[in-house]
Amino acid sequence: MKLSRWVTPLLASAVFLAGCGSIANRTSPAGMPQEVFDKTDTGVIILSTGAASSCISEATYLVTYDAASRKPTNAAGIFVDNANHPTDFSGHYGTVNAVHFHPGSYYFSPRIANPFAQTVKAPEFPFVVNAGETVYLGEIFMPKSCSLNTRFEVNDFEERDLKRARELNPAIDRRPVTKRLIQAP
Repeated sequence: MKLSRWVTPLLASAVFLAGCGSIANRTSPAGMPQEVFDKTDTGVIILSTGAASSCISEATYLVTYDAASRKPTNAAGIFVDNANHPTDFSGHYGTVNAVHFHPGSYYFSPRIANPFAQTVKAPEFPFVVNAGETVYLGEIFMPKSCSLNTRFEVNDFEERDLKRARELNPAIDRRPVTKRLIQAP
């Protein structure tokens, strides 16, 4: 009898903890409002990120900086290997992301999400956003997960990434997508 009084709380805890294992990707195309693709004064970037495996303790994310001022923008960070986000791909961990910006020159720079880790030197991935444009920037891939290193690859998986982006948000088809791959540092 004593065991049965613990079964319900234990099952409830297990269900709660299982639900905590996945957090929605804030930069997923699914969260992009449809009207963004009709705007002529801003642009949208589509970018996938990926890593050989996912990570928790030293997950890496991309911070967006304004190229002229070299200050961070208000854009949400784009995770590269965060185990808390569900993957969009089979075979490796990765996500497809869509973010809208005002026209201008920007760059991504990776950071570790662990507050006890300090980034000393990180690569920069420059890109340009034009008004009224949706641009595919490629995939930023980190071959070694769970540690910030300067080794990243930029891959062209346009067909795969745009297919997944359209599955998540059909409004992407409201205007043509231009391919302008980020250059690897």
